[in-house]
Amino acid sequence: MFVVMKVLGSALILVSGLLLGISCSSRLAVKCRELDCLDRALLHLETEISYGLTPLPRALLVSGEVAGGLVGRAFSKASALLGRRGGMVPSEALKEVLNGAGLASLGLEAQNVILEMAAGLGTSGRSEQIALIEATRQRIRILKENATNDATRYGKLYRHLGILGAAVLVLLLV
Repeated sequence: MFVVMKVLGSALILVSGLLLGISCSSRLAVKCRELDCLDRALLHLETEISYGLTPLPRALLVSGEVAGGLVGRAFSKASALLGRRGGMVPSEALKEVLNGAGLASLGLEAQNVILEMAAGLGTSGRSEQIALIEATRQRIRILKENATNDATRYGKLYRHLGILGAAVLVLLLV
């Protein structure tokens, strides 16, 4: 009976180590997907402003629908905050949305890039806004490239460390 408990406990430790490694690895993949959604949303926002001459609340809503994911919901929520009567300015709306939308997976650097862009949205002319969005997209692309490199480099490492750490723990306990 005691041996069965040891084997069962060891198996549970190994499985939990594997799941922990997979969880850490998947966080990196989620960051890549959300940065890709953000890039898509910014590209569509740029198109809406430059070619569609769409008002900012409507442009944010449409861009959010196109992007999808958490970023898309955040853009749609910011659109709702801007569109309300007595609504907020874009920087306030996006700041509120970033704090409450669970976009921690993007990382602080990406959130700061969005907030810097938001400060110039709706306060300048169309060409300045387009230039601002394009500069933001370039910065997001760099962050996305770094996140992709991290995901490929550290994704396997986290999975392997999870199972190996659990195996070491099992050996120490047995």
